[in-house]
Amino acid sequence: MSCKSVVNRAIWSGGIAGPCFRAAGSSPEAPDRKSRACHRAGANLGFLFHAQEQTDEARTHFEAALAITRELGNRRLEGNIIGALGRLHQDRGEVEQAGAHYESALAIHREVSDRRSEGSILAYMASLLHRHGSIDAAREALATGEPLLRQLDARLELGKLLCIRAEIERGSGNTAVALTTLSEAEHLAFAIGSGPDSELGRMIAKLRQVLTAKLSHQGRACV
Repeated sequence: MSCKSVVNRAIWSGGIAGPCFRAAGSSPEAPDRKSRACHRAGANLGFLFHAQEQTDEARTHFEAALAITRELGNRRLEGNIIGALGRLHQDRGEVEQAGAHYESALAIHREVSDRRSEGSILAYMASLLHRHGSIDAAREALATGEPLLRQLDARLELGKLLCIRAEIERGSGNTAVALTTLSEAEHLAFAIGSGPDSELGRMIAKLRQVLTAKLSHQGRACV
């Protein structure tokens, strides 16, 4: 199947035509000329809908963009979209699908030597493993991903990983370690200007609220 036919089918069936061509600065008459901008625009729409918790819309746009991405052979973006689909499945409680997508994304990230995305996906894998009781495997994933992100000075991705580590430590009863880890994530968020409405900001706020409530409860228990 030609690139043009795949682009046409995915764009129109996926509902990304209007925003795609606005982003590409083109018209629907010649989508193949702007296919690179189109599949990136479709992926960006997926991220936007996911941030708004509209998972069905996000999935539609991710899958449409993924079809184009595969036809064009953009393995780096393919890995990122597959990882994003894994997060969608995780948010919907679809554990097996999430895990399968994370594994596929991880393999692609390693294939193309995308260390930043590799570290990031390992963090999300750790979150999934932790939620379903595989604590040792979650810690192992974090131990593999964290050095990659520190070496790259990937502060946004590292901040998210640290939030996941803090949540694991909190769940294991290591409140002091969780607070220290969360504090580092907060410093990173401040340094890069990641506000309270960002994904990292929301992760930090949620953890800070839970840990503050736990400390308050412990304080009352000691009185």
